[in-house]
Amino acid sequence: MLFHRRAALLCALALPFSSGLAGVVTDHGMLQASGNQILDKNGAPFQVAGMSLFWSIWGGQNFFNQNAIDTISAKWKATVVRVPAAIEHHATAKDTADQGYIQNPTRITTIVKRAVDAAIKDDIYVIVDFHADSAFKEITQSKAFFADMAQTYGSKPNVIFEIWNEPDSGVSVKGTMTTWNDVKTYADSIIPVIRQYSSNLIVVGTPYWSQNVDSAAKAPLTDPNVAYTLHFYACSHGRALLNRANNALASGIPIFITEFGLSPDDGGQASNKDSIICTDSAAMWLDWADSNKVSWANWSLSNADQSSAALTMAASYNGNWPDAVVSPSGMWIRSRLQARAAAATSIGPVHPTLLRPAIRFSVGDMEVQLPAGTSRAELFDLSGRTLCTSSSDRMSLSHRVSGVDWVRWIDGTGLHSTSIVLP
Repeated sequence: MLFHRRAALLCALALPFSSGLAGVVTDHGMLQASGNQILDKNGAPFQVAGMSLFWSIWGGQNFFNQNAIDTISAKWKATVVRVPAAIEHHATAKDTADQGYIQNPTRITTIVKRAVDAAIKDDIYVIVDFHADSAFKEITQSKAFFADMAQTYGSKPNVIFEIWNEPDSGVSVKGTMTTWNDVKTYADSIIPVIRQYSSNLIVVGTPYWSQNVDSAAKAPLTDPNVAYTLHFYACSHGRALLNRANNALASGIPIFITEFGLSPDDGGQASNKDSIICTDSAAMWLDWADSNKVSWANWSLSNADQSSAALTMAASYNGNWPDAVVSPSGMWIRSRLQARAAAATSIGPVHPTLLRPAIRFSVGDMEVQLPAGTSRAELFDLSGRTLCTSSSDRMSLSHRVSGVDWVRWIDGTGLHSTSIVLP
């Protein structure tokens, strides 16, 4: 075991990472679409990652507050929060708490602005989401909503406008399934309203519950600062949808994953016996997103009775949640966000990579072989805890570790970071 004594010493001397990203909007400014990338104010490809709140009705609105957003920003290390304004649902509800924008625009606007203001205070990005299924039926209301939001927040680099959550839960004005041409017609009505007040990034939903992003790639919008929505649920969507996403990127349009869950695509309804999460699939998706610098927001920061919810039904609305009330989905996403923040604290830009370091085991020991030319490497877990460091292209540990971890290394081409799965 003498060979491993030096490795154990290296691990013992490893320094902890700093607390993560702070002031992300101050550092990176207004986001701009360019080709199939989203760039920051310095013209560098940039990715944000964080949480989507739940609907602004059905109890989700209780998390639209400063303390909750402070927690996901400062402790969970989210760099974006999505704020879904419920639009047409429960349009005839007698209970005020379940009335969407169509029935009670003043109330929904107030709730949404409270969350947007909280994100701006925390210096993170915020997506203002017109959370509609059939937005083509609400063009008048959409124009009013975005005129207000763009006039209020159009000069804030934090704010991203998402003009249609998921086209296609209903049918189009023609009585058939919503097509990309239907979405374009709607977008051509709404985008000019926003552009009166703001040049900020706009995200446009795509047909079939924001899955057919490749249809948008065939005839993209003419506005220069638009990205296109991709939604997935890890237990329901795999390689077929990922192939469509790759085709869209190859066609030259930028993608933004404004919503995804670790659950089946019904959100993980306990009543439907779908209360599961699929972390292997989620890791595949997020590894792909990280490699391509595709931004993402996880559904949802809520205590809904669904496996996609980040909190259990015992969680309070006021943030600072102990582990006991964080759901399995929330624990996994929180760890992923914290690990991203840990990786991002190294000096220099992190270059996307699909390289996978080789891993060898002998008895209980482990060796990680990195690309030739590596001058420094670090292995850390999803909580950001450093497991080992090395000043060469090899890391040897005198004990095995398992689960999803991250490795970053510096070689002649720059700084790289990727996740690895250790059995």
